[in-house]
Amino acid sequence: MEQTFIKTIDDLRQTVKVNASLTFAVLEPYLDDAYYKYLLPYLGEKLVERLSGDQMTASDVKLRLMAVRALGPLAVALASPELGVLIGDSGHTVTRNDKVTVASDQKIARSEESMQERGWTNLERMLDFLETGVYPEWADSQYAKRRSVGNYLNTARDFQDLGKVNIGYSRLTFERFRPLLEALYMKLNRWIGAALDRSLREEILQPADPLRQELIGYIRVWLAMNVAKLHTSQATRVQRTAAGQVEFRPVIYPLYADPADNGNFYAEQVTAMEAVISDFMVHHAPELGLPVPEKLDFNSIDKHIFIA
Repeated sequence: MEQTFIKTIDDLRQTVKVNASLTFAVLEPYLDDAYYKYLLPYLGEKLVERLSGDQMTASDVKLRLMAVRALGPLAVALASPELGVLIGDSGHTVTRNDKVTVASDQKIARSEESMQERGWTNLERMLDFLETGVYPEWADSQYAKRRSVGNYLNTARDFQDLGKVNIGYSRLTFERFRPLLEALYMKLNRWIGAALDRSLREEILQPADPLRQELIGYIRVWLAMNVAKLHTSQATRVQRTAAGQVEFRPVIYPLYADPADNGNFYAEQVTAMEAVISDFMVHHAPELGLPVPEKLDFNSIDKHIFIA
């Protein structure tokens, strides 16, 4: 299904600054690519079909406008690196004349970042509108299908309110974190045991046990702090910027305990929460269905050093 949200250069100029003389055919491939990359996964084919029809409600028009305002800047940002060069027998060349000259790399990068930021912001607004529940067709989208229940952290609000990590309630940030969370769920399963993990997930769906609720609270903080640690460490920041590509950056606010040594507050909290969870499981082992740790009694009658 090809995109029908932006059909002319005038449509595009409603969302991003481009010259009217620019040929629409030049940008059309990038609009299609941006549509498949940025828009279709979040809307789904059924909802796109509804927004492409001739009889749209006022709500449809509002949603379509949000989609257009997200697609335009993201498509031009995607096209920007290629629009500035000509590819021919002489390789990569640029056009110069007496009236205009090629923009500096710094200005190009700032322009791309601005378009990316506006595009992602408008996409966030679109998702916020969709979560009002007006469109049942939205359930068919890849984004909606990934939204799960029964996990320790199911939404951006869970991540911020229950995990205690500030991400500005960004749904897109939470979606970027989801693969890492899934890996941490596997690590958690190995750590606390499959049986306890299963009982805690059942507790999330049907709360009944205050003891398990308390443990779930500790685990949620441990999960969110782990994700935050991995995204704000010095090594990770270097890795993310090494490619030099303008892309969506997860919104997360780093907190450093000792800036001089790049100490990471989130890493300290991960270590602290692991100790809290371990102590809690040992102390409440019978109630949680865990093996009771055996205490070593060094003063028992059968333990001695010398034989008379």
